[in-house]
Amino acid sequence: MDSRAALSRFALTLAGIDPAKEREEHFFDPIGRDQLCQFFLLCPPPELEELDPEDALGLLVAEITSQTGLNFSLATEQPIASLVQEGAHGRVQVVLDLSNSRLVEAHLLGEQRDLNQLSSQLSKTQIWLPTRFGNRLMAQFTNRFTPLSEVQLSFEQSAKLFNQPQGFKAQLKGVQAPQLLDQLLTQHPALIELAVLAGPLEGDWASMVWIENRGLLRGNGLKIERFLSLAQTLRQDLEGRYQYLEDHYVIKQEDAEGWSRLQGAPLYYPFGQPLDQPQALLRQLTGLHRQLGLAGHVQRATTRSWRLDLASPFGGALALELDKNGLQVSIKDRRSIGLLDRLETFLSGQVSAGPGFYQPETP
Repeated sequence: MDSRAALSRFALTLAGIDPAKEREEHFFDPIGRDQLCQFFLLCPPPELEELDPEDALGLLVAEITSQTGLNFSLATEQPIASLVQEGAHGRVQVVLDLSNSRLVEAHLLGEQRDLNQLSSQLSKTQIWLPTRFGNRLMAQFTNRFTPLSEVQLSFEQSAKLFNQPQGFKAQLKGVQAPQLLDQLLTQHPALIELAVLAGPLEGDWASMVWIENRGLLRGNGLKIERFLSLAQTLRQDLEGRYQYLEDHYVIKQEDAEGWSRLQGAPLYYPFGQPLDQPQALLRQLTGLHRQLGLAGHVQRATTRSWRLDLASPFGGALALELDKNGLQVSIKDRRSIGLLDRLETFLSGQVSAGPGFYQPETP
């Protein structure tokens, strides 16, 4: 049984549905229970990467349990960990798909308030980082929804760097919602914070899907098979994003002869408008160690630009160069991609920065 089939079977069983029978049931009955899928970028300690896969998986689950306080059980001969517990508002089930060396797919089933608490617990471990979807990935994913009857978008930008705070909200209804969504995502490449998608999804009546840029997909009123299918679609898009970053933007080390060379191109994030005081952003970037667990060292590059190295004690580093017009970022190695997600999340709340990367190739 492949990992996707195994995950589906686990989720169905935990939801009280017999996987061997074809039954028209919703994910939870009665309606009102939510299904949540959270994606995390896996950043295991280097010592785990040197172990046998089976041993590494057991230690990974033990470390997850230790850091989150959630007592996960590893499935027999499957890269899946599960948890069932009583939440404040009912039973909650969690299934972790650990089959991918880069991404962890966490499925949570239960009442929304309980799911939010568990999602927060899962997000606090240092062994992985919540992924960041971004507008390009959202556009790829939302284009698969047909038909859409309603879309809600919102963005609030920090006033710390600009005299006038910028805000953006939109609600699209009707048959033209998908086309209008495409236009907004194109016109505002860095402004999308949250999308709520509503409408009949392939026979699911009154279903609704939320997709947030912090790596979260939430559904209500969908059959379990449909929700797992949507999560798989989003996961494929997300894997494509990280693979593209690794192939084109990571500085890869060539150590066969003791040499290393730059293979990846830097990323460039142009600001929506020139910064009057780029030093203000620089001060916030150097303070990221408090918010994101990163340490920074600043150097003056030219009279109008600065260099800043950001490093994590858990591995990975980014080299930044900043001026009033934009920010250039170099990714040191594969483990540093998670730091880029953290940096982008920070930037999205501070400045109107362009997408900067991940130009998907035309099929």
